[in-house]
Parts: sequence; structure tokens; C-alpha cells
Amino acid sequence: MQVSVLSNGLLLNQKTIAQLRSVGVYAIAISLDGGTAQTHDTIRGIPGSFEKCLSGLEALKKENLPATIITTVHKGNLSELPLIRDLIIGKTKAWQIQIAVPIGRFPREYILSKEEFYAVALFIAAMKKRYSARELAVMGAHSIGYHSQVLRNTMVSPVWNGCQAGISVLGIESDGSIKGCLSLPESFVEGNIRQRPLADIWEDPSSFSYNRDFSRTDLKDQCTTCRFGKTCKGGCTTVSASLTGAPHNDPYCLYHFESQILNSE
Repeated sequence: MQVSVLSNGLLLNQKTIAQLRSVGVYAIAISLDGGTAQTHDTIRGIPGSFEKCLSGLEALKKENLPATIITTVHKGNLSELPLIRDLIIGKTKAWQIQIAVPIGRFPREYILSKEEFYAVALFIAAMKKRYSARELAVMGAHSIGYHSQVLRNTMVSPVWNGCQAGISVLGIESDGSIKGCLSLPESFVEGNIRQRPLADIWEDPSSFSYNRDFSRTDLKDQCTTCRFGKTCKGGCTTVSASLTGAPHNDPYCLYHFESQILNSE
């Protein structure tokens, strides 16, 4: 089991860093959502959070702990990706870029357009060509990719084999709630480790049924006729569920976008 800790950076101090070292975590991810204090602090709603994120990153680097950065992109911070890059280059094990979806207090009007989404994918591909993994290991998260005919490697792995929530990964929220992936909406909570052992939740045949019991008939809309449907499973469960109300129907798909463009020419 590889354990990663996701943090907003506010409580990264010498005490918590020492605790993280004692656990032996695989990665410590800090959310950095702006290239300037004004943008990041506005998004997070906490003045000073930008500086705390950067100081936390420096502290983890000083202690030789595996720090990574996660940036969630939307209309409000898309233009600041180059600024974020310049802030973190040479200081982080990896930079994961993902798209924001309407969960919690995030407003739908800030969702990326299809053109903006493709621009993010192009940015990731360009950064992977420009920098070595030692300089800046940039990658698209589960929400950016899927069988592009142009961009060969935007995600963590070169081949997308479907959402892994409840298959090879799970997430534990700060209150003990268990999800197949931490980004999923609250309706995907499978249980709570304060009430039930983690092994029991994981091994329960009814847990994570949206993924474990997937069949091609679960696909919807453009995914139903896609030749990658069986293995892709309709893309990112979080994006699909938050935008369409159901999994296996992610409307943000590079293969689908490119097919639309090619068919219209």
C-alpha cells in the first residue's frame, strides 16, 4: 500500500512534518491554485494561505520528503499556470493538474470550456516535452486525457484503463469517510473508519459497485458507441457524476473532442 497525504498546506509545521516522516508516506501533496497570493487566497478563502503553501513546500524539500503540487484549474486561474510552474520548478517531486467540477461551493460558471480544457492538455504535453522529470514532472490527473490521437502522454500513465476508484485506490477524508477517490461527491461515501474497519469496507461486495460491477451497458451518451468504452469506462467518475448526474459519461474527453473536430472538417 502506498499512502499519500493531500493537504491545503495550512498545518504543515515541524510537528506535522515529523509525524509524516515517521509514517513513511509515498507522497505529500499540497494544493496550490494560483500563481499569485491574490488568486490563490481568493479561491481558498483564507488570507495568507498562498505563503503557507510555499513555505510548507520549502519545509518538505528541506526535510527531503516527497512533496508534490496539485493544481485544480478553472476559468479563474487558467492563465496562471505558467506562474505556478515558475514558482515550483525544481522544488517538487511532481505537479498534478486537474480540472475543477461543480462540487461543494464551486460555481458552474467557472467550469472550463472544451477549448480551454484542450488548452490545458496542450500545456501539460508541452511541459512534458520542455522539462525532464527531474526538473518538473508534470502530469494530468484522472480528469485529463483518454485516447488522444494527438497528445500521446498527458496523464500519469501512458494508457488509460478506466477510473481506479475502489479498484486499486481509495481515499480517507479528514472525518474518516471512505470514498473510492477523494474528489468524488459525497454521495459516493462507502462508510466511515470511525464506525467500521477499513478492511471491512474495502472487502464488502456492495462497496464501490459503480466501478467493480461495471459493464458496457452502463455507458451513456457519446461513450456508448466509443471503441474504447469497455476499458475506458466512460472516463473520470468525478467529472461524469458532477456534470451529468451519473458515472461512465465524462463529457471532457480528448478523443471525443478530436473526433468532433475531424468529422467537422
